[in-house]
Amino acid sequence: MYSHRHMLPNNGNGNMKSGQNAFFECMDIIKNEYERVLQDNNKYQNQLKDYEAKMNAQEEELMKMREILNQFENKHMEMEHKYKQEINKLRMELDNGGMPMNHDMRQRNRFNENVPPPNLSNNNRDGYMNGNPQNESPRQKQIKDEDNHYRPPPSQMGLRQNNKIIQEQLITGICDLDPEKIPNGYKREGQDWLVVYNPKAPRLLDVDLFHNLEHDSVVCCVKFSNDGKYLATGCNRVSQIFDVYTGNKVCELVEKTAPKDGDLYIRSVCFSPCGRYLATGAEDRIVRVWDIKKKQILYNWTGHDQDIYSLDWSKDGKIIVSGSGDRTVKIWNMDTRSCILTMMNENDPTMLNGNDSQMKDSGVTSVAISPIDGLCVAAGSLDKIVRLWDTRTGQLLERFDGHTDSVYSVAFSNDGKSIVSGSLDKTLKIWDISPQTLQYLRSEEIKDKNFEPIINKNCRHTFTGHRDFVLSVGFSPFIKYNENNRDGTEWVVSGSKDRTVTFWNANQAYNGNPTSVAQFMLQGHNNSVISIALSPTGGMFATGSGDRKARIWKYTTV
Repeated sequence: MYSHRHMLPNNGNGNMKSGQNAFFECMDIIKNEYERVLQDNNKYQNQLKDYEAKMNAQEEELMKMREILNQFENKHMEMEHKYKQEINKLRMELDNGGMPMNHDMRQRNRFNENVPPPNLSNNNRDGYMNGNPQNESPRQKQIKDEDNHYRPPPSQMGLRQNNKIIQEQLITGICDLDPEKIPNGYKREGQDWLVVYNPKAPRLLDVDLFHNLEHDSVVCCVKFSNDGKYLATGCNRVSQIFDVYTGNKVCELVEKTAPKDGDLYIRSVCFSPCGRYLATGAEDRIVRVWDIKKKQILYNWTGHDQDIYSLDWSKDGKIIVSGSGDRTVKIWNMDTRSCILTMMNENDPTMLNGNDSQMKDSGVTSVAISPIDGLCVAAGSLDKIVRLWDTRTGQLLERFDGHTDSVYSVAFSNDGKSIVSGSLDKTLKIWDISPQTLQYLRSEEIKDKNFEPIINKNCRHTFTGHRDFVLSVGFSPFIKYNENNRDGTEWVVSGSKDRTVTFWNANQAYNGNPTSVAQFMLQGHNNSVISIALSPTGGMFATGSGDRKARIWKYTTV
């Protein structure tokens, strides 16, 4: 039989004891885990304190190193400043012909020293605009090596005028004046520009910035329209036209068919007399004539073998003249739409045999057509010579020889009887066209093959004072100060690689007072002043610079 066991009643005390034991075990586990976490936290806190102590020690060490570096930097700057002063002193002595300088001659223009040195890195394909020694011709390097890099200003020489021996005048500028030592009445300062007036000259003009025109690259050229209402500029791959009075851009001309790779700087621009067309010359050796309103190219003229550096349009609108690094001047006829004459420096009959090396470095940098009748064109060249050519026959009329380095800019006076030239020798020269040449130009016989070119080695005036290459020159329109008096002034204007523009009083030069010829010196750019242009209507001039700015300035009579 099945054995029945005695069953005891269950009151739940056993389960309760086991539950309490489990609870205490969990609490012990939590306590142990908390103590372990607390220990780890203390450990990490100690490690953090150690790391902070090490970081503080390293920071102190870095501060000491920074102090040492600052001391080295300050010493370096002091040494650099001393070296710059010594270099400037030596350069000034070279410019002074090797003579020791006194304290006043050593004073530099402090406004200029605070500006970074010129750097046309976007325009370094040749040395035309900025005088880059790495891109100069062999002849230019030879000239500078021979003369310890720079030649002193040319000495005075005699010339004959009306059978009387007179002295060529050396006109001194004011670029070396220290603005901080000039009385306030002789200077005017804008936000980023400065005008210094010549204390030795009567003040005739006031100058003010009118418009600042920003560009995306170096501004190689500026030119006003004949009516003075518009300004054209040339830079990398684009020509732009601005309204002179508002400063607004009204037109942008871009050659879309040109290769997209590389640079294509527009070296020269000029308006047609009617103002409807714009001619441009560029590095691709092509003369382009644009219809401004349609923004289209009318003509593409090829024929030059090297970069085109300069253009000019005749007053009657019939011809365009171009100057190129290929050593030629070409005349383009608007009616035939083709080149009708080519003047080659190699064909200069006045050059002696054996000057082949000089002729190879005779690229044409600047051209200007006579403003009166357009019968002649002046051309400046790298061989230091200014040549005057007949635009009807292509015959050489006169050769002006006196600069000691390459000529980079030429311009005619208002009466067409004089020429101003700017050179890498840091000077400007005014040349008078000979009476024989003027008589020949006025004659109706233009087929006279017996006319012998005249060699002119005596200029009327030499303007000195720029501290670096003179890159652009021009004449202002004739300004009358009194309507009841015939007296007036024709200003000679120069722009330089030393970043300044100088106004010279040509009339004062004629009167024989060389110290009062410079009217004022303008520092309005942070890089070379590559191009200047004077409004044909007067009262305004424009500057183009390597700082990627073109600026329009107003000048008014006092």
